[in-house]
Amino acid sequence: MPVPGDTDIYEWKGYIPFEQLPQAFNPEDGLIVTANARVVGPDYIPYLTDHWEEPYRTARIWDLLHDKHDLRPDDMLKVQTDTYSYPDLFLAEQLVPAAKIATPKDARTQKLIELSKDWNGIADADSTVVPFLEGTRRAVLKLILQPVLGDDTETLSMAEHGFFAADVNRATGGVASDSIQKLR
Repeated sequence: MPVPGDTDIYEWKGYIPFEQLPQAFNPEDGLIVTANARVVGPDYIPYLTDHWEEPYRTARIWDLLHDKHDLRPDDMLKVQTDTYSYPDLFLAEQLVPAAKIATPKDARTQKLIELSKDWNGIADADSTVVPFLEGTRRAVLKLILQPVLGDDTETLSMAEHGFFAADVNRATGGVASDSIQKLR
């Protein structure tokens, strides 16, 4: 989330000496992947940031590269142009069985959930499943988070939603998941 700009409280306090920065040298598996995801535990000192990306992109890059030993530019191009979406595939996998428990009233929604069942996780530009999943994610998160955050729900970026929603769900003992039923 953005921070207030009318105070110096959020200003940089200086630079961390190079020796204190996280380091990995010649890892056993021969691969370092971060994709801006967390590289240190929450108790790491000195403080680095709270603005990490979700780890699914790191996991995907790892999946694409970990078993290759003679990497070429084409391998890197494949990583850079990869559109596989773990979050969307996860949501699709949750919607399919949920729709059996609580059948959507809208025929279009039923059809899109049915298409989600066989979706391969690739977010192609011509996919009808991806925009449906994105809209569903936004609607579900708004439904879950708006009672707590009100209109501030809209200020969260999509990257922050995933872990935040998971934390809310954990903190409420799964009660937040019950809110999803209200969408139907």
